Amino acid sequence: MSVNFSDIEASLEAGMTLGELRDAINASDSNFGVTANIVNTGTTTGSKLVFTSNVTGEDNSLTITNDNAELDAVSIGTPGGMTIDPDEDARNAIITIDGLEVQSDTNTFKDAVQDMTIKALAKSEGNDTDGYDTASLNVDYDRDSVNTLIDEFISNYNNLIGNIGFQTRIGKPLNGDSSMRTLSDQLITTLSTNLTDAGPFETIFDIGLGVDNDGYLEKSSLVRSLNDAMDSNFDDIGTAFAGDNGVAKQLESLLDNYASSSGLIKDREDGLNGQLSDLEDDVENHEFRMASLEERLRKQYAGLDVLIAQMQQTQSYLGAQLANLPGFTKSK
Repeated sequence: MSVNFSDIEASLEAGMTLGELRDAINASDSNFGVTANIVNTGTTTGSKLVFTSNVTGEDNSLTITNDNAELDAVSIGTPGGMTIDPDEDARNAIITIDGLEVQSDTNTFKDAVQDMTIKALAKSEGNDTDGYDTASLNVDYDRDSVNTLIDEFISNYNNLIGNIGFQTRIGKPLNGDSSMRTLSDQLITTLSTNLTDAGPFETIFDIGLGVDNDGYLEKSSLVRSLNDAMDSNFDDIGTAFAGDNGVAKQLESLLDNYASSSGLIKDREDGLNGQLSDLEDDVENHEFRMASLEERLRKQYAGLDVLIAQMQQTQSYLGAQLANLPGFTKSK
């Protein structure tokens, strides 16, 4: 025997209890989010099987069918079967926008108004006869978020410039490294790149930004302030930074050229590692040559010691022989 709960199918066996039916439903591989529980009413009606679904909307109404009359008691729409209170029928959430009814199978309405998400938190006060209370929805540019994002952009850029400057100063590992000087120059050049499709903004310096004498990015009102730019052309600010030709996109491409797994920094690192390996080989070869030279010199010194000993022995012998010659007088 089997019982179907919309798209959930649970197989039952003879003599199965209500608790076992609950467990079969909850464990079904086709269960899409329905939970079965048993509630003891404490009355003569006994225990009840209660279903809760985390899927909402009128298209997800609970329907229980079976293929055996013995299961009519736990089915819907059968004699003696279960019923659903009309107030608990699956329904869509409904809101009215400018007199137009909008429905959603959840309390969240996406793009009911273009690019906006509206979440219904509670039912409005009122009734169908007298009408319901209305709420005003004001849509405005999120200027604070733009300021925050640009502040983060400035901070991250300046951290990079600061790190390059620190690592290339006298006494630091990258002092004199041409690739770092090139990167620093390219960063400044990228900031100055002409923008496209960004309205009146030709560069980001037209959006309230500037560069100080040390190359650090800062907010500036030399051309116009950021607030003035948002007042006049808010949408174009996003294009200036995140558009296809925006500064952020160009910086991302530039830094990827350096920092990717096949980028310039990796090539430079591989080159330095190669030089280090060569130096280690040179040191190893030099140490081998020095060891060989030391061994050769020690052998030579040992040979000289033997030769000196032999010469001294010969000298002693000759001295003794000469002393025995008639008329030989040893000099003092």
